[in-house]
Amino acid sequence: MKKRCIKCHQEKELNETNFPKKKNSKTGFDSRCKDCRRQMDKQRYEAKRDKILEQKKRYYQRRKIRKKIELMN
Repeated sequence: MKKRCIKCHQEKELNETNFPKKKNSKTGFDSRCKDCRRQMDKQRYEAKRDKILEQKKRYYQRRKIRKKIELMN
């Protein structure tokens, strides 16, 4: 069975190699191929890099504090 990517419009074999799984989808696979998804994720990361890194930093700081509190109990 084949599926067409909505981004690049290439028709590819419908399997885990070409399309990421998506449970909510009718076919069980995402509508974008893995190559297009990877490219889109890379662009998103580059556009929001500073915000993403700041968020990660806050997350790890909070986890560090929680671990110290757990060790004290």
